[in-house]
Amino acid sequence: MVAVENTENLPKRMKAIFQKYWAICLMGTLWIFASCASQGEQSKSKAFGPVNKIVVIADEDLWEGNVGDTARYYLAAPYPVLPQPEKTFDLSHFTAKEMKQDPLRRDFRTMLFIADLTDQSSPVTAMVKEIFGENALPSLEQSEDNQIKFSRDLWAREQNVMFLLADGSDALAEGIRTRFPSIANLVHESDRDIIKAQTYGMGKNGALIRQVKEATGVEVPFPDGFVMADYKQDEKFMWLRKMGREYNGNILLHKLPYTGQEQLTPQGVKAIRDSIGLWISSDEPDTYMIVNDVDLALYHEAKTIDGKFSLMLKGIWEMENDMMGGPFVSLVVHDAEKNELVFLDAFIFAPGEDKRNEMQKLEVVLTGVKI
Repeated sequence: MVAVENTENLPKRMKAIFQKYWAICLMGTLWIFASCASQGEQSKSKAFGPVNKIVVIADEDLWEGNVGDTARYYLAAPYPVLPQPEKTFDLSHFTAKEMKQDPLRRDFRTMLFIADLTDQSSPVTAMVKEIFGENALPSLEQSEDNQIKFSRDLWAREQNVMFLLADGSDALAEGIRTRFPSIANLVHESDRDIIKAQTYGMGKNGALIRQVKEATGVEVPFPDGFVMADYKQDEKFMWLRKMGREYNGNILLHKLPYTGQEQLTPQGVKAIRDSIGLWISSDEPDTYMIVNDVDLALYHEAKTIDGKFSLMLKGIWEMENDMMGGPFVSLVVHDAEKNELVFLDAFIFAPGEDKRNEMQKLEVVLTGVKI
């Protein structure tokens, strides 16, 4: 037998064979390493869970005490603005023991750990130590200005895990109160792509998008299923509608001159909506749509849409002289170059049905507008 490491006396042909053999082995080894690295990422399963859902992992005593009460008060508060209350987030609670009993629970898409770092007997605190490591715990305890920790793809792909860490239940409750906007923003951000995918699950109505843009210069990304319900060319007004078995979705579009800053206030947007509400009627005679800000207060928020200042208004509508009503979201975009306003409004009629998720889908359409 000829030793492989000594090839000096081998014929040239045998040398070539050995060199080719080792080159193939080397390439194979590199391919295996690359394949394993790729499979390491793919070995994680995809996270699961609906939008607007938070799975809370906390010790039983915390969840049944002031910490849980505070979490439910803020995270499960009524979503703005709906005629029948629906929660901002749907909450589920598990202890550390329950999480470990079923490994699949680690694949929840959105999770919030609430841990008292001073409780050395806490199973949830022990889980946090396992995740971050014993050496990282002192720095976590000292980070008073940043009680919310965030981890992406911790156990599953497209997963978002938040950690609320503090010393004692009172500090945890205060952390929920002060960090609620951060928690809500993190969840809404992670939900946005899924809500958008659900909105356009059947694609877009390209023909309607082109028709509206040619007539108004405004590009509204209508999902498939929307059709033109009314077009008042002289008034620069369009009513687009999608009829379903469970709900009736509607989008209004109106262009009008910009006359002053008062139009970009909640009362100014309400006045615009009430003015075009006269063009929306039911099958009953003498009906028209109005804003009802007596039973529920209006909610407003400044936004930047397509690079332009905008004001969003949420509230409930009702039909004068008819028993109809529901939620709406209005968006007024100020086109300073043309000295005009683009008014967009989405509303649904879905008696007896939950409306939160459907309103979020229509909001995706409005905020995707291009002027």
